[in-house]
Amino acid sequence: MKYDYDKDYIGAVAKVNKLLGGDAPFPDEDLKDLIDAAEAARKAANGTFDLAIKLLNSYESAIDEILIEAKRYSNKMAKFDFKLDDRKPDDKKKIVEARAIMDKTVDDLEKQCKAALKVVDDKEKSFAGTLD
Repeated sequence: MKYDYDKDYIGAVAKVNKLLGGDAPFPDEDLKDLIDAAEAARKAANGTFDLAIKLLNSYESAIDEILIEAKRYSNKMAKFDFKLDDRKPDDKKKIVEARAIMDKTVDDLEKQCKAALKVVDDKEKSFAGTLD
């Protein structure tokens, strides 16, 4: 809230006093103190928004690192033979099954990460800008 107490309010009181030739009443609570308190709260809220954005960015970076490592791991698993011989049918079956289990696990992790990134994006939008 950008309100010039001295110019706007005190100026208005002076005009009323001049117009009526007397004392204009003042509110029960000092508006200057209330306006100053509101301004301090606005500044604190803006600082909190800035901090929230920084923390959300940190969280987003951490999730991005998970996605990068999950992709690396998935590529590694695609080539890994688990010390089995893929020329033997039983070993080949175990390799395929092990890769499928890990692929599903990595896919589930990636889905959770992408959902988390969507939440972060939505939260960042709600903190965009400042209180004026």
